[in-house]
Amino acid sequence: MKSLHRKKHRPLVGSLLTATVAAGLLLVGTPAASAENTTTVLPPVFTHVRVSCNEAGGEVEADLRNPNKTSQDYMVGIHAGEIYYTYVVSPPARGVAPVDFGGLPDDAYAMQAENAGGKIVARARIRVHCEVKPPTSTPTPTRTPTATPTRTPTATPTGRPTSTPSSTPTVSETPATSPTRGTTSAVPSTPIALPTAVDAGLAGPVAQAGSNHRAAYAVGLIVTGGITAGLGWFLLWQRRRLRQL
Repeated sequence: MKSLHRKKHRPLVGSLLTATVAAGLLLVGTPAASAENTTTVLPPVFTHVRVSCNEAGGEVEADLRNPNKTSQDYMVGIHAGEIYYTYVVSPPARGVAPVDFGGLPDDAYAMQAENAGGKIVARARIRVHCEVKPPTSTPTPTRTPTATPTRTPTATPTGRPTSTPSSTPTVSETPATSPTRGTTSAVPSTPIALPTAVDAGLAGPVAQAGSNHRAAYAVGLIVTGGITAGLGWFLLWQRRRLRQL
């Protein structure tokens, strides 16, 4: 009996030990796998920042270096006061992407790069001093008219109106006759209420409906009474028949 008891419990103990070891290995392996899958994204860096001048204004050039093992997308921008320019660059893995902004007036500019989440990850400050004003879009006239009109009108009107109105309009629109009392035929504004059949106590639709309802109610009572009496008589007859049997 002891050997049978041991044989029954050995598989149970072995399975418990196996499950415990498997759970421990799973718990130990999970942090390691998560640590391997988690990658740290390093911020980019502006390098080789340079400023040049031309007829259109200042020009800022730089390189955005990506130190990560994968390609990244950044929105680079430069701004000063009301001036703000932006566009997207995609430097390759551990590579650089050129950044160029032109036509800038003299001012102190802040250049920055934002990641896909909208967070600023790189900054640089640049001073543009070229003393060149960028061209404006307002056109300026280069040719002015030199000819002046030499002919002036010499004739002046000499005639005067000789006819004057001889009569002045008078107001003659007065009523020839005055309204007299007792001849008005205006319809009174308040409508006169006419007596109806109900007001006169006659049998109108409402009265007829009430009489019809009462007649139907009386007929229903008569029919119900007849059915009840018939059922009572049938029960009595059935009872007498059963007694005779």
